[in-house]
Amino acid sequence: MNIKTIKLINFLSHSNTKISFNSNGIFLFLGENHEKNGDSNGAGKSSIVDAFLWCLYGESRYGKDLAKIVKLGESEVSVNIEFELNNIDYTIERRKKKDTSTELVCSAFQGTNLKDTQNYIEELLKLNSDTFKNSTCLLQGESDSFSKLSQKEAKDIILNILNVKEYDELEKKCKEKLHEDKNKLSELTPYITIFNTNSNELDNKIKIYNEKNNKLIETKQELQNIEHSINQNEIKLQEKQNLFNEKMKQLKDKHYALSQTLKIKIENAKDLLRNAQSLTKECPTCKQEVSKIYQQNLESCFESLLKSQKLELQRIEDNYTNKFNLLNLFYNTHITPILNTKNSYTSNYNSIYNIYNILDKELYSLQNEINKLKENLSKIEQVKQNIEMLSKEIKIYGVLAETFGKNGIPSYIIENAIPELELIVNNIAQKINSELYIAFNITKQLKSGDTRDDFRISIRDSQGERPYCGYSGGEKFIIDFSIRVGLSILLTKRNKATIETLIIDEGLGSLDNAKIEKFLEILNYIQNNYGFKKIWLITHVQDLQSYFNNIIVIKKDDRGSYVD
Repeated sequence: MNIKTIKLINFLSHSNTKISFNSNGIFLFLGENHEKNGDSNGAGKSSIVDAFLWCLYGESRYGKDLAKIVKLGESEVSVNIEFELNNIDYTIERRKKKDTSTELVCSAFQGTNLKDTQNYIEELLKLNSDTFKNSTCLLQGESDSFSKLSQKEAKDIILNILNVKEYDELEKKCKEKLHEDKNKLSELTPYITIFNTNSNELDNKIKIYNEKNNKLIETKQELQNIEHSINQNEIKLQEKQNLFNEKMKQLKDKHYALSQTLKIKIENAKDLLRNAQSLTKECPTCKQEVSKIYQQNLESCFESLLKSQKLELQRIEDNYTNKFNLLNLFYNTHITPILNTKNSYTSNYNSIYNIYNILDKELYSLQNEINKLKENLSKIEQVKQNIEMLSKEIKIYGVLAETFGKNGIPSYIIENAIPELELIVNNIAQKINSELYIAFNITKQLKSGDTRDDFRISIRDSQGERPYCGYSGGEKFIIDFSIRVGLSILLTKRNKATIETLIIDEGLGSLDNAKIEKFLEILNYIQNNYGFKKIWLITHVQDLQSYFNNIIVIKKDDRGSYVD
């Protein structure tokens, strides 16, 4: 961000201060505190930086307490910043009234929610407060803030600058998805057992169905064979029955005709016999006298006739009986066996037909069971596909979680960025003190041969490697300044953050004149080579005025601080 203006209303000692940065270059901020006979301390120089941080992030050296940043006697405070970023002009203003909530406005953001607006600004700048303060902005008394960070805090700043913190979120999302998929998989896994059980049951049911169906086909064929035999038997029976019936009819008809004729003859003979027995001495017809002998002969003749006719009738009856018995014998010999066979076929048919019906019902029931199993398997098949998909997803998200984890892409980025950071930092440091060398170590070799995360900064000079506390104040300033500027440059390169303004709020009192001159040379080198359009140098060293064209003097009197 290339700052164009900053305006403070009732911020600390400033009532209404506006500073415009109409050109690029290094801006020297000096102070004159007329409440302290013109001393530069307490004039309100560092308040400009505090206002800058408060406007962007709602933070300052005084925390978030309104009473500590609002000018004495006032009830509201505001800071307005105009800047250019990627050829687009932006305005950010933060304001706070007593007993009201803070208002934060960004010209490019339409939201009114404070948190949403703050998130938008940090996303726009690609910087959060910690990263900003430990790279782009060297606050008064805090130039060594990065060097004093814990290993984890320092590493987190590096990770933010390298924009690899986003991989933490990706790793987290992958692990959450991995956990979610594993839970789903554990819920669905029992369905595999159900699927296998149902599948085995289906195979068994189909096997039984096929066996019974084959049996049904065989039974049906057997019934058809029996039906054919019954039909053949029926034809044969009908033939024999017809023959029998015809013979029996002929016998009965003949018997009836003969017996009826004889019966008539017998009745006639009886009539003749009765007439002969009733004859008187005179013949009723010829009126001749009838002798006793003649009458007896006549009766004897008629009796013989009657007897012979009865014998003939008996013979006919006997003949009929014999032939009738022969026909019955024929029936028993030729028809009864056929009937017995028919009954046997019918009985066997009924028995097999019952078996056929039972098989048919069993097959119907089996078919319903098979259909139900297939329906269940179809549903479980979808579950099985989901399980296969989840299993694939688990493998993929497992690989992704590992890839996005600390030993994956972030480690690769860090391993490749650290040499670049060392090169930048030492290029700056050695232009002021050629004997200094600063190294960034991200791992530590263990006795086992393995490595572990162990972010630390090692510093050496002509006397060898020494801890940070072993260096002089001037050397510490060079170390801290080089690291902070190196981080800012790395931030611009790696995080796509456009850092066009570098803020240095230090007294430079720890440097001798020779190192101050080298320091000023390095500022020009940094501006010319690393894309900083503006560098703010806030100091109490008044003798530096001759080195700069852009000088901003902050004065303070009993009315407060203002720009001359």
